[in-house]
Parts: sequence; structure tokens; C-alpha cells
Amino acid sequence: MESKLSADEKKSKLDELEQKMILLIGEKDRQLYDQLNNEQKANREIGMARLQTDWMQYLLRYDPVLDLLRVKCPVLALNGELDKQVLPAQNLPALEKAIKAGGNPRITTKELKGLNHLFQTAQTGELKEYGEIEETISLGALSAILVWMKENVDSTK
Repeated sequence: MESKLSADEKKSKLDELEQKMILLIGEKDRQLYDQLNNEQKANREIGMARLQTDWMQYLLRYDPVLDLLRVKCPVLALNGELDKQVLPAQNLPALEKAIKAGGNPRITTKELKGLNHLFQTAQTGELKEYGEIEETISLGALSAILVWMKENVDSTK
């Protein structure tokens, strides 16, 4: 059965239930709840502060296409298959389109299987994995770069 409550009404009901739940938990659990709640609020405030920085505002407004249209050298664009920050299905075709639109046909794009944003071998690609992975960069990524360089960089210059 679908609820007929508005989003605000649903939030109000959840807040009401949360207050009732708080009254039922013991002191130790209440302290843990308060600690987690305070950490969540602090993290939200930190996140909002970061969004307000000049750098983040620049980054959010920046359109790389204008710069990519001017690139004339050979380009290798790599993405990890498990990259959660720069999605390969969106990123690689957009890069290729922009480079070619600028008159440069010399672009190679490659999605590297099983690698995260940092080109490390990963299970999920989630940020929480970064600290658990000992590999700095996968040999597969280094190999892809080396093969591309041998094929695209003139060593006689």
C-alpha cells in the first residue's frame, strides 16, 4: 500500500518515532547514539564547508571540454572499471568526443578491469577500500601505459 503522506510528513513521523526510540534505550546506548549523531552533524558541517571553498566552487563550475578541444598531442585516457568517482561509462566517451571535436583523432581510451579510481586492484571500488589496499598502482595499469607509449611516442626525437 502506497503512503499518502508528503515527504515532510514522512520525515516528521520518522523524527517522532526516533524520539520514542531514544526514550526506550539504556544510558550506554543513549551515549553511543548521541556520539554517532554528533559525529554525523559534524561531518555534514565539514562537508558543507568544503563545498563552499573557492577550489570546490571552481571545480564544480569547470567545463573541461573547452580545454580538451585544444589538445593536439596523442592522448591516453584510462579509467578503472570500479572507479566510483569518475564513472568510466560516462567519462571515456565524453573525453573521446571532446578530443576528436577539436580535430585530434589521436585518442585511445581504455577501461581497466578490476581497478579503482587510483588504478589499484579492488573488490568494489568504494572509498573505504583505499586504506586496505597495499598496491600503489596495478601492474596492468602500468603495462597499459607502457604499451600505449611504445605505440604512440616517437622515440627518435
